[in-house]
Amino acid sequence: RPTLTGRIAPSSLGSNGIPRENKTDRIAMEAWVRAVVEAIHSSRAQAVIYLAGGASQALGWLLSVPGASGSVLEVVVPYSRASMAQLLGKLPLQFTSKQAAEDMALAAFNRALKLSGPGLQVMGVGFTGSLASSRPKHGDHRFYVSTRTQNRLRTSHVTLSKGFTEQRGRRQGLKLFCA
Repeated sequence: RPTLTGRIAPSSLGSNGIPRENKTDRIAMEAWVRAVVEAIHSSRAQAVIYLAGGASQALGWLLSVPGASGSVLEVVVPYSRASMAQLLGKLPLQFTSKQAAEDMALAAFNRALKLSGPGLQVMGVGFTGSLASSRPKHGDHRFYVSTRTQNRLRTSHVTLSKGFTEQRGRRQGLKLFCA
């Protein structure tokens, strides 16, 4: 399981201690993200995606590139405990966990089977993360992403070092989703 570690160089921090935006990185990131999203949309698979905690930017990227209507069947964001319990038919023992992501991917896969046309490849995607928050965090910043197809379940886990840039974390998540 990949674990990301690192520190932000002091020279890249502004006077307020927040990382300065690197315009070159932002432009390269946007081009890279667009290429990945276009590859997703050009695949023959259609997906139902369930996202909980911290993946809203990736969802925006996915839906903003032409072709989303051919690859995305449905997106659900079960953000509250009650919503997650209703989606899964149970309350997860831990919300940010491998099991929760896999349960979400299975539920999404089953939903995709109902929404897709006959003979089409379908995929269920489950994402759950515990990332930056307005409340103090005691545990790691981490996320799990799981994909379920007819014959395969794949799950990845990433732990981010506290202070790790949010943009780099999103990039890593998108790489795992596409792997």
